[in-house]
Amino acid sequence: MKKVMVIVTLFGLFILGACSGGAAETKSLDGIEQHFKDVGLEVADEKQDKMFQMIGAKNGFGLDVEGTAIELYEFDKGADQFKVIKEQEAMNGTPVTLNGNLILLMHGENKEVVEAFEEY
Repeated sequence: MKKVMVIVTLFGLFILGACSGGAAETKSLDGIEQHFKDVGLEVADEKQDKMFQMIGAKNGFGLDVEGTAIELYEFDKGADQFKVIKEQEAMNGTPVTLNGNLILLMHGENKEVVEAFEEY
């Protein structure tokens, strides 16, 4: 009887782990500025407002990080526009970096910014 209980318990834990591990994490832009600072990047004090709703995003803004102008957008993963951007890995022809449901669009190149974004 003990063997049956152990097997049932292990099977239940396996199923529970498989179900919870399958869903990708949904991220927010709320702490990204602080994250950039925490990894040692210089972040300008002022965010630039972006019309994120026009591209179907939930949130978005511009920042200067390490002297590079960037745009950050947060999408619902099910949004049609997000699916298109994810498939093309570009927004209006400009390459983007994806991290879950977040998108980084850079005006210039900066490997440190991309790495910090991917770590977030």
